[in-house]
Amino acid sequence: MKFPSCILNLIFKQMKRGETIKKTFADELNKYKTIRNIYYLENNNNKNVMSIYLPSSENDKKHLIIDIHGGAYKIGNLNTNIPFLLQLLGAGYTVINIDYRNKTKNGTVTIKDQCQDVIEAIEFIIKNRNRYSLPDVWTLMGDSAGGHLALYALFHLQKHYSTPPFTSLVLSSPVYDYELLYQGCTKIFTKKALSLIFSIETEKERQLYNPKRYFSSEYQVPTFVISSSKDFLKEQSDELAKDLKKSNAPHEYHFLETKKRKFGHIFNQQIGKQEIERRIANIKMMEFIDQYK
Repeated sequence: MKFPSCILNLIFKQMKRGETIKKTFADELNKYKTIRNIYYLENNNNKNVMSIYLPSSENDKKHLIIDIHGGAYKIGNLNTNIPFLLQLLGAGYTVINIDYRNKTKNGTVTIKDQCQDVIEAIEFIIKNRNRYSLPDVWTLMGDSAGGHLALYALFHLQKHYSTPPFTSLVLSSPVYDYELLYQGCTKIFTKKALSLIFSIETEKERQLYNPKRYFSSEYQVPTFVISSSKDFLKEQSDELAKDLKKSNAPHEYHFLETKKRKFGHIFNQQIGKQEIERRIANIKMMEFIDQYK
């Protein structure tokens, strides 16, 4: 039996709770200087915005992290990753949080539009780096669907910039092979449920905006990947780790055995309790980032 759309909608409804920031996190965020809701496109779309969060001056690492949230391509906003991003702010990183349009069932927003949103956002940051006095060292970060968008944007930038701005890439439970994801979902979701995730997208679109198709043996961006034995996208991280190894790119695959956990997707502190495994994953991630300045 395949999962019907009503079950998927219930999952999305539960996930949408993360779009509202809890008071405790909002209060903690207010301790930092922030520049909120910057439009990176002149279309007045409230999804094409970003926010900049600055660490305390005495703890400033002079290192920028650009984060792209996940949400199964359907949900998520600038609040989604705040609990996790607060960990980065506390560690001294400057953080830019990018939002992008969510997919629509009728196809008015597809993976093409989401990839383009993220590219536009990063190019806006590049053009305005002096305006906002941003650090010179940059790390790109994405989780789940956001990992897909981060990867695609990176490959695009590598084609158009002689020196890409990122010294490292961090991906938590990323989607790496979009076509493989689609094929897997056809086996477990009904046609109606499938349309909730993949909108009205053609096979050509799934090919054109599949990060795996742009990976080459010349790839050398230091990359940190996180996944776990309970991650339902584990095969995606496994596949990326294999390609990173083949290219001899500097990388670390932080894989966690999570036999006691029922849920291991996006293994950082943005979802669930602050288990020791999550804290260790964050420490390892920051140690990796700090190697590349």
